[in-house]
Amino acid sequence: MNVSILIALGALAVSVLSVIFAGVGVLRAREALRLQRQIDARAREFREVSWEGTFDRIAPGADEWQINVTNTGLTRAEGVTLVVEFDQAEKYDLGAVDPGQTRSVQVGGGDAWYSAGRSRMPVRPGFRIYWSSPEGHPDRAHHPVIQLFT
Repeated sequence: MNVSILIALGALAVSVLSVIFAGVGVLRAREALRLQRQIDARAREFREVSWEGTFDRIAPGADEWQINVTNTGLTRAEGVTLVVEFDQAEKYDLGAVDPGQTRSVQVGGGDAWYSAGRSRMPVRPGFRIYWSSPEGHPDRAHHPVIQLFT
């Protein structure tokens, strides 16, 4: 083999490597553009989600309670997680909740749900709720414990 063939083979190898690196660069650039489009869409997205909750006894004298949360906003909430707070936190996955839609969960009862310190007055547990928008913008809301006098 003469020197010119070796130089040509070396140049060919460098060219092939250049094409491979350019291909990887194009793939990374496309991924960066996709991510930037997603970020832009999330920033422009209209998000209007608000929550209303009720806490009701399932039946008179029953230890089980039902918590109903309603999306009172104008847009869909996805990946909704409800955390009921009282003596200990309980987590419930609610899935997607459309505007005006209500999701309900049953929670255990007993004296722990009634005692408010030493006063033993009925207490409605507070809740935290976590969700994301359809474009993936995360959000949360907190509703504190409210004492009931009924």
